[in-house]
Amino acid sequence: MEQDNTVKDGTEKTKPLQEKPEETGLEETGLEMTDKKKSDTEMTVKEKSDKEMTVKETTEPEIPEEEKTGEQSRSEANAEIDKGEIVVDIEHLKKSFGKSEILKDINLKIKKGETIVTLGKSGTGKSVTLKCIVGLIAPDSGKVKVLGKNIPDLSYEALQYMRKKIGFVFQSGALYDSMSVRQNLEFPLMRNTDLSKEEIDKKVEEVLKDVGLSQAIDKMPSELSGGMRKRIGVARTIIMNPEIMLWDEPTTGLDPETTRDISHLIVRMQRKYKVSSIVVTHDMICAKIVANRIVVLNDGKYTESGTYDELEQSKDEFVRTFFEEVKDDATTRLSNYEGDEDKKSLKTKEE
Repeated sequence: MEQDNTVKDGTEKTKPLQEKPEETGLEETGLEMTDKKKSDTEMTVKEKSDKEMTVKETTEPEIPEEEKTGEQSRSEANAEIDKGEIVVDIEHLKKSFGKSEILKDINLKIKKGETIVTLGKSGTGKSVTLKCIVGLIAPDSGKVKVLGKNIPDLSYEALQYMRKKIGFVFQSGALYDSMSVRQNLEFPLMRNTDLSKEEIDKKVEEVLKDVGLSQAIDKMPSELSGGMRKRIGVARTIIMNPEIMLWDEPTTGLDPETTRDISHLIVRMQRKYKVSSIVVTHDMICAKIVANRIVVLNDGKYTESGTYDELEQSKDEFVRTFFEEVKDDATTRLSNYEGDEDKKSLKTKEE
């Protein structure tokens, strides 16, 4: 006998649908995936992974993965910098010590994300300019505008606030000898922020990883080599997330291999944190690697300005003397504009 599929009101009775398992990609047993569901799940995971990678690429200022030639990267870097705001604007800066006129007429503009290298002979005022920018030395005349504020006009309190936005990396590293590496890095955070112990620990570990010295966290400065002390000095500066970095002879006294390591570190910090930097040096290996633009200080003034390649072709004899030592040095091919090659790991051994 046929089963009646109607109900009293004449409507057709609908057969109960078989209950579907949850769309987890698993069979009802929960032990195995079907080929189709497995494929769909894998596709979902892949899409999710791709999406996460895209978000990471757009939110973290990491070095691009795609391989680029030096000239392509140079063009892109300069184009991006050209659009940036001016963060340091020096106009007609003059400074004398007694009868010695050191800075006669300094004019310089630095844009956001730009690394400027200052070349010049020792004792000609390169470091004096940095100290005027951070307010350690008062100029005799002229303007030194940093992030829109004229440094000589600031009150003591305003100057202290401004200094939190400026990182100064000294020649020696300037570590506290009685403190461990961890304590050296914690100190500025404990003094200038309201971060919790957990947040401070996280930032310390992050910057040590950035400079390739995670294993040195509990060492004392006396246990570090010269190159390691330099890198810890860098870590202590960037831990405050400055907008501007001032580097005073960052490679002085280092061997060529460590010089290149520190120079590549400067580039990485620029790219990750998008800082604007002034690097004072007479080390042309460092200058070639880090510079977006180079200015030459001679007789109290900036007499030349341009990219490394432009100044290398300069007809000025004073300028040309700086470039002779690295003209044919293949080890300096890694520059601020190179691609994957300049992402080599920082050396963590003691030099």
